[in-house]
Amino acid sequence: MWVIAKYKSFELEILKKNMSKIVGREIKFYSPKIRIKKLNNKNKSIEIKKNILEDYIFFFDNSFKDEKFIKSLNNTKGLKYFLDNYKQTQKEIKNFIDNCLKNEIDGYLNQNFFNQALKNRAIFVSGPLSGMIFDIIKIQGKKIKALMGNFETTINDHKDYLYKPL
Repeated sequence: MWVIAKYKSFELEILKKNMSKIVGREIKFYSPKIRIKKLNNKNKSIEIKKNILEDYIFFFDNSFKDEKFIKSLNNTKGLKYFLDNYKQTQKEIKNFIDNCLKNEIDGYLNQNFFNQALKNRAIFVSGPLSGMIFDIIKIQGKKIKALMGNFETTINDHKDYLYKPL
C-alpha cells in the first residue's frame, strides 16, 4: 500500500533509512524529479535536480495497510506527517506514479509529463526563458503556438527546456 509522507528538509535520507529499519526490510519509495538547466552569473550552464512535489515522498510496503502501524511511525526521525485518506486514494496514487514512471528518462520527468496538463498558460522552468509565462494559442503535435506579451512564437519540444502549466 502506498502512503504519502511530508519530510523535514535535508532529512530525507535519514527518513528512508529509518523507515526501512522500522519495517524490517527495504521499502519502495518514489519521488518524481526534474532536471533544470540554468545559466549561472558567469554564463555557465548548471544543472539543478528538483523534486516536483517539494518535500513530499511516496512510500510503499504491505505493512502500511494497518493504520495503527502508520500511527506508530509518526515520530520517525525526518518525518513531519503522513497525509490522511491514503487508503481511499490508492488508485489515484498508483495512476500518478505510473504516469510519472512512463514519462521518465534516466530517472527524471520529461516534457511529455507536463504537456498532459497544458491548458491555457504555462511557465518555463528551465532554459534561457526560465521564469517567463506564456499563453497557449494552439498545440500541434510536438509544437506549441504561444503568445508571450505581444510576441507570437512556436515552441518545439526540447529535452533541455522544460515548461509547466499554470
